[in-house]
Amino acid sequence: MKTLHGFDDPVVNEEIGSIDYLDEEEKKMLRVLLEGEKQTKYAQLVKQTVEEAETTDIDEVFIIANKLTKTARELVTSNDSVSYISPNIWQPFSVTELKYVIEQKLKHLETQVDKDSELYNQIETAKRNTDFHASMKWHDLLMEDLSTLVSIEEELQPEEAH
Repeated sequence: MKTLHGFDDPVVNEEIGSIDYLDEEEKKMLRVLLEGEKQTKYAQLVKQTVEEAETTDIDEVFIIANKLTKTARELVTSNDSVSYISPNIWQPFSVTELKYVIEQKLKHLETQVDKDSELYNQIETAKRNTDFHASMKWHDLLMEDLSTLVSIEEELQPEEAH
């Protein structure tokens, strides 16, 4: 496989539950995390991998996993030499598209809520959060911001029906 070009023969790491490919010349490791029989948590596996990267001569680690929990993703992003690839991280919307949708929803909600209400405060908080999350390119948090606004909108729906 061209993807594995340069990596030595795979080593099954039963302790971690992974298959490791090493490129000793460029000091890189590709680690494929498998689901263990005991359903070991990905966060623990990722933590072990990050620690291993910090204590060995490996300069760069790529983790391939079916899924990574939020905690596991935070561990990966906390170390600049570790990256991950997962089929479950595909994001159908760009940060720009999400920000635009959120801004439209904010405009709509701001006109429907009294400025002295608790809901208005929640909308303003979501607005501040969205600007920051977009500037940091935090896709997951933008999705949470949108979810918050949808919840507020749903909360308003019964009131509008009366």
